[in-house]
Amino acid sequence: MPPVMSGKNGILDQRLELVERELGFKPHLMVHYDPRMALEESVVVWDQMRNGTSFEFQQLRDAVSNYDMRGLDFLLKGIDDAIQEHDELRCQELLADLSEDYSDRAECHYSYARVARAFGKLNEAEVHLQKAIEVDAIFKPAFSELLGILAAGKRFADAVQVCQRRLIQLGDAGISEARPEVQHRLGELAMAAELFDVAVAAYHELCKAAIQDGGSLVDEFNYAESRRRAKTRVPHEDWKRIIELREKSIEGGAGSLDWRLNRLQAMHIPYAMLGQIEEASSLLVQVADLVRAISPRERLFSVAKYQYQSVAEFTRWNDEMLKAIESRRLWDGSVLPTSRYTIP
Repeated sequence: MPPVMSGKNGILDQRLELVERELGFKPHLMVHYDPRMALEESVVVWDQMRNGTSFEFQQLRDAVSNYDMRGLDFLLKGIDDAIQEHDELRCQELLADLSEDYSDRAECHYSYARVARAFGKLNEAEVHLQKAIEVDAIFKPAFSELLGILAAGKRFADAVQVCQRRLIQLGDAGISEARPEVQHRLGELAMAAELFDVAVAAYHELCKAAIQDGGSLVDEFNYAESRRRAKTRVPHEDWKRIIELREKSIEGGAGSLDWRLNRLQAMHIPYAMLGQIEEASSLLVQVADLVRAISPRERLFSVAKYQYQSVAEFTRWNDEMLKAIESRRLWDGSVLPTSRYTIP
């Protein structure tokens, strides 16, 4: 099918109608292109089908992949197997075949990165991941893995630049649906890099997009907190709105333990900024109690540095937050109001 699928009475609609007539049912399915198919034309795949048609299609695809030994699927599977077997020579042979026929595909450069990483060549892997992103702006695996490498090395400023370039690529390609996830990662990494103005801009865009849905607790909090760290005044009404959104989210369910620990620790800030010291302290005490149920091998996301930390480090920051609250300050030295604010 052609790359442009949208449009009333277009080729997609025509073929869906044909499917309905031929199969005798109306498909209510997610339709997308499967980039793994090494064919001249893109192939449309119905994901959530649990019937004979779906099973037969999977069998057909597997048969095509195994038959076409120069096909993309066959080569990618071979590289997977060679990595599992720690066979670097076989990996290089398959990569050579992959380059010969598919050097213009993101999967090719991503495979080079995977092999490099599997054999301890992180610098080389980073170069290939960058190339995969340049070739295909919407190829998510390379983007996610590159951010993972940079974040693991505490190279947050470099990761911010990767996100900024990706947003430009997505804009050039006219792809809007992938922007929110990248904006969120940009904001998070900018906070970790202490590039607070960059974080403010990223979270502001997310908040604007969420207005029509009644607002997002995560986006509203991050937008306010990034402004606070950027030394920009945050209106008391904004902190109050975050508290109101939290109360609504509590009604919807508690969430997993690590999720609750992150939210409880973060939410002490809005209460503290409104002079509600007892409430802020109570949240941190809850964190101190709940964190004991977490395995010491886990990693938790802490609002202190906007990074995942060991349980011991997360607990240490929480203890510092509690001590600071007792002195009517935040852990970063910000002075808190001497009285409670009451906002209509």
